[in-house]
Amino acid sequence: MKTSRYLLTSLFALFMTVSAQAMDKKAALSGYCPVCYIAAGKAVKGTEKFKVSHEGQMYYFVNADAMKAFTGEPKKFLPAYDGKCAFCISKGKAADADPTVFMVHEGRIFLNASKDLEMKFKKNLKENVAAADMKWKVAMMAKEKEMAGKK
Repeated sequence: MKTSRYLLTSLFALFMTVSAQAMDKKAALSGYCPVCYIAAGKAVKGTEKFKVSHEGQMYYFVNADAMKAFTGEPKKFLPAYDGKCAFCISKGKAADADPTVFMVHEGRIFLNASKDLEMKFKKNLKENVAAADMKWKVAMMAKEKEMAGKK
């Protein structure tokens, strides 16, 4: 009997871990609430109860107010460069970012892959933002051109 209970408890714990990991993999920003970057100044995990699909991505929020703020003005809360590492983009490379490593500058959210890269991004912030914006624009134009060629 104790073995069965232990087995069930273990399987439940494993299921909950896998479920949480699955949510993180399918969720934009690994499930972090995009509104909290600006409103709270920190990275806070959203919840399954408050979620919205936007442009093919599922965003999770901490509460109904955060979800409403996002749906009313999503561009205000979307990280620059589709949430890729801002420093890497400024150098012409695409890399996933850590959604807990962020900064807000002039109303824009910038994510980076690590604290070290965030410090490098901040060191020459104006130049890095300009370089990343330009390289991102060129990359998006190339992607649009490629997609148009496939039609």
